[in-house]
Amino acid sequence: IFIVYLFDGGINMDFDGYFAGIEPGGLKDPYDVKLLICYLLSTISEPLSEEQLNYIFQSEGLVNYFSYTVALKELLESGHIKPVAEQNQTKYAITELGQDSSKKLQSSLPRSLRDKVVSTALQLLTRLERRKNVEISLEHVEDGYLVHCRIKDVGSDLLQLTMYANNEIQAKIMKIHFERDTDLLYRTIL
Repeated sequence: IFIVYLFDGGINMDFDGYFAGIEPGGLKDPYDVKLLICYLLSTISEPLSEEQLNYIFQSEGLVNYFSYTVALKELLESGHIKPVAEQNQTKYAITELGQDSSKKLQSSLPRSLRDKVVSTALQLLTRLERRKNVEISLEHVEDGYLVHCRIKDVGSDLLQLTMYANNEIQAKIMKIHFERDTDLLYRTIL
């Protein structure tokens, strides 16, 4: 009886909005999603992996996941983006056709959405770049573990920190926190 009542108009629910998985102002139309992908890749001028693109669009609820995967596939098929091999990983770069489409049609996307997607991408790329300069290792010692955190810089190291942990689980948890919050660690020490 409840199911009949639910689908018979007894309860008014917006299932389309519920299942879309996007925030208000996000995109559902695959055409707009394709345009946003082209705009992003042409603006940052750096190839991105499928996982990175997915994170950029999903972390802020900008695009429905299914619309995103369809749009990415169609952009590859149409030649607007192309796969490039970079460090044993497939990334996607904008083509001349994609650049042209982005320039001509970018004004059809809301400015706030364009700014948000570029900002999210730049934050992600900055975080990934910083992680390249961080080394975290565990060392087993007689009475537990030492967790070493090293933040490299151009010349000398920016920071070297070693902390003690009673056991391996505690050491691994510390390592995870160091990796996730390296910037916070550095700022707090300063």
